[in-house]
Amino acid sequence: CLMSDIPQDPTPPSEAPETEAPARPAEYVADIRFEDMNLSEPIRRAITERGYTHPTPVQAKAFQPAMEGRDLIVRSKTGTGKTAAFGLPLLEKIPADEKRVRALILCPTRELALQVADELRALGKHKGVKVAAIYGGPSMQQQEDALEGGTPINASTPARRRSMGASPRMPTCAPERRPSAPPNM
Repeated sequence: CLMSDIPQDPTPPSEAPETEAPARPAEYVADIRFEDMNLSEPIRRAITERGYTHPTPVQAKAFQPAMEGRDLIVRSKTGTGKTAAFGLPLLEKIPADEKRVRALILCPTRELALQVADELRALGKHKGVKVAAIYGGPSMQQQEDALEGGTPINASTPARRRSMGASPRMPTCAPERRPSAPPNM
């Protein structure tokens, strides 16, 4: 499923009357509310604490297909909520007591791995789903110890994931079984 909220043929915005407060750009506010997305109470509470009132369009569009287990490729501008677009469905689908790795999020830099992990921890804090940031720099032993207790969501840089992959303590992903695609006719 390919999604993009970057317009292919942008039209110039109409000018608002001077008496109205400027509206947020359309790429930042969806026409629905988080309450319309069938989110659990712990996730809604965390969203409220973060100060979010409405999902962004990318979050609203990605939520249901992700909840259905569809693979997504999402293209959206910086700051439009892509982390929550894939993170909210992950947090909803993973049970709080899950110990196996259920999601591996590859990030090109340690800064992004930390940012993704921090956001998902904040959104999942009331549900109790554990999130780890795995990246080069800190002791590999420290990161292996953090994973040993069971961390179902891992935001990792490719290099650290590769170097830890040979470790017997590095958990592997336990993907859900999906039905196979019908043969091409």
